[in-house]
Amino acid sequence: MPAPTQCWKAEYTGKLSATILVCGYGTTGSAFDAAQRAPTGANTVKFDEGRYLVIASCLALSDPAGRDDFKSLVRAVQAKLRPTTK
Repeated sequence: MPAPTQCWKAEYTGKLSATILVCGYGTTGSAFDAAQRAPTGANTVKFDEGRYLVIASCLALSDPAGRDDFKSLVRAVQAKLRPTTK
């Protein structure tokens, strides 16, 4: 797996407890390759967005409200990383 240039980790607590790891790579191909090779587990989502790899995990997703909150959190991270077009 290619080495990331830089990684950031955020932990959220409240209605849900979630961890978001975002790693930046030099190229979009490297982020895609890393996403394909990164392991996943229960209650974990991984995706690449541009040159970033995102791995998000959450506890207690058996609660429907918690699942909705986690989906919203992941979508917000994805939207922030998506390049803007002008």
